[in-house]
Amino acid sequence: GDMGNKETEKWISQNVKRTLEVVIEASDIINYETKKILISTNDGIWLVRIKDIIRIEANGNYVKFYFFNKESLLIAKTLKNYEKILLDYPFERIHKSHLINLHHIKKYYKNDGGYVLMNDDTQIEVARLKREKLMTRLELL
Repeated sequence: GDMGNKETEKWISQNVKRTLEVVIEASDIINYETKKILISTNDGIWLVRIKDIIRIEANGNYVKFYFFNKESLLIAKTLKNYEKILLDYPFERIHKSHLINLHHIKKYYKNDGGYVLMNDDTQIEVARLKREKLMTRLELL
């Protein structure tokens, strides 16, 4: 009688929950693949695919975006600004002046105090206090 139904209900709800989790995860991935952010410059607004950003480097009152196609873009904003926007994506602030896309790391060097080699062949120092967090995030990629 009743027992079977409860078991079935439990099974269904567990599976629905699991399916939803998978769908949500998948939509996050799709989101990253296609998601664009708007970057305002003096002469207009750039629509940039998040996955194409290799790194963002702070330079005084400016930040410089470096893209996969070797282009770059200088913006009169702070790194903090973009750190907030990119919080939900695979970006990590590894240094006070560097926000990097973890998917564009080619190699992490543990020696010499730790640094990363990016897909555009730049080497960026990983601040001592940021190393542990970076390792944790890399393991989760």
